[in-house]
Order: sequence, then structure tokens, then C-alpha cells
Amino acid sequence: MAEHATVSFAFHGLRGGSMPQSHRMAMLHAPTATLLLCLAVGPVRAGDAGKPQAQSSGKDASDQDDDDKPDPKKEAGKPNLYLDLSTTYTSSSGPSFITGFARVPTISGASSKSLTFTAPLTYEPSEHLSFNVGIDGSTSKSPGQPWSRLQIGNVTGGFSADIFYKDKWPTVTLNGSVSRPADPNSLPLGVQTTTWVGGLDLDYSLNEDDTAGLIAGASLTRILIDAGALRRVGLTGSVNPAYLSYAGAYYEWSNNWKLTGRVGLVTFGGAQIGTRINVRSSNQPFGKLDLERLDDDGNTLFGVSAVVVASPKPSLQFILSTPLYAIRN
Repeated sequence: MAEHATVSFAFHGLRGGSMPQSHRMAMLHAPTATLLLCLAVGPVRAGDAGKPQAQSSGKDASDQDDDDKPDPKKEAGKPNLYLDLSTTYTSSSGPSFITGFARVPTISGASSKSLTFTAPLTYEPSEHLSFNVGIDGSTSKSPGQPWSRLQIGNVTGGFSADIFYKDKWPTVTLNGSVSRPADPNSLPLGVQTTTWVGGLDLDYSLNEDDTAGLIAGASLTRILIDAGALRRVGLTGSVNPAYLSYAGAYYEWSNNWKLTGRVGLVTFGGAQIGTRINVRSSNQPFGKLDLERLDDDGNTLFGVSAVVVASPKPSLQFILSTPLYAIRN
């Protein structure tokens, strides 16, 4: 008889408010097996840098003082390099399918709590392109059990690129990522997985200074299992694709606080691994709010997020984002 299993996903904050992270790592847990997933939607992008002011060609005494100041044109081309630290607390009140902007989904047949830590290194050579690579770790607690030992989960690499950006038109962003377990030997069945994610995001600004806008997007997640490893332990199976779509809006006040809200739906095709894991297909709506503090160039200094997933028993997530900049435009 198959063990009942459900999925819990961890949501993470956004960079730049309206622009979500380009890579989201995921791990499935079951009483006797663990799979690794990745579910992603959205790019990582720097905010619009301030435009340099026009300068006259002549020089006087006051111009000599300006010579000691940084060249605004050079500053505008400065890249971003930062460690995008985030901490996620998830509370699931029973069998549920928490999903959305995810880093760590977990299969569990009972109520549980978890803490997930992520540390992707992100490099943004321009406001229209970014790359990231990093790891995640997590610890969890089931009823009547102590918190588990913190374990390293996935190593993930990803990118996002604006493939269309023009005034009075939505910005179109292509993003993708690939994820593999950091230590396959730590998995109960020792089964290696590779997760591929691809998605498109739209951002339509409602004003010239980009402080209000509409957002929408969709992604596809495909999890490939090492069939040879499964056969060695006498099992067969597969994980079906997951599709995500969302729509929302954002607004930024003059004091650089930004609020983003969205609602969406994830359709998961289910998973079957022998008699060990049996996850039914399901559709799960979700809502997410992000509150961020930005600098004058649109870079996130601090962020908090809250997620509600309308599973049979609603699940909650809270995310704290604290990026550490080595180079900031």
C-alpha cells in the first residue's frame, strides 16, 4: 500500500519588488524516499539606475570641484554582485500542497514546520541580465519529534534576461535554472535527480518612473530521475511536470518602500515512485505579498513576504530577505 504523500513549497521574496528570483530550489520528502525538485518563475534584476545629468562643455572654478566626483556615466554601468540571503519559515497544518514561488517543496503526510536557508551568489552585469549560483539548507519538525539536523539540499544555477524592453510595452523576461542534489548519498534511496525550469515574465509599467505596474508570468518545471539508480533498488517511476501561472501588481512610494501582490495557480501532475511515493495530481491557488525597502536605484536592501496557500488545510509561509552586497550599483 502506498504511503500517503503531499507536497509543501517554500516561497521566497523578490528582487526589485515586481521581479521574482530566477531560481527556486525544491526538495521532496517522504517517509522512505527523497526527491529533489525545482520550481521557478521570474527574473532577478537590478533596479533602474539614475540617469546622468547633462553637463556643459565649458569649465570654471566650480567645475574643478566636480572633477573629483565619480563619473555618473561610469557609475551607471557598474554591476551588482551580492549574496542573496533568505530565511523561510513554513507551517503546514496537515496534508497540503503548498506551492508557488518555491525553493523547497516537501512531501509530507502530517503537519510539519520547517526552516529553509538559501544563499545564491548573484551577478548582474546590467539591469537586463543576471546570473546566480548557490546552495540551500533546511531543517524540519514533525509533531512529537525534535527539529532535524540542518542538511544541505541543492546546488542550483540560473539566469534571467530581458528579451524585450521598450517604452510603453511590457518588459518580457526569459529565465531558467538547473538544480541537482549537493550530496546524493544523503538521500534515503540514493536516487539522483536533475530539475530543469524555464519561464517567461511580463512587467507593464503604468507610469514613467516605474513606481506602479502590472505583472504576470508562467513557468514549467521538469524533474528527471536517474532511472538506473531506481532499477538498482528495484523501483520504477517518474515525476510529472508542474505548471505555474500568476498575475499581480506593484506600487512604490516616494520613501522607497515597495509592495507587490499576486495570485496564482500551480498545476502539478503528480509523482509515482514504486510503492514508496504516490503523490496525486492537484491544482493549488496561492496568494503572496512582498514588502521591500529599496535604495534610490531600485536595489533591495531588506524584504519580508507572506504566502497563503489554499490547500485542504491552509498553509503559511514567512520569508525574510537580507541581501549582502559586495558591489552595488
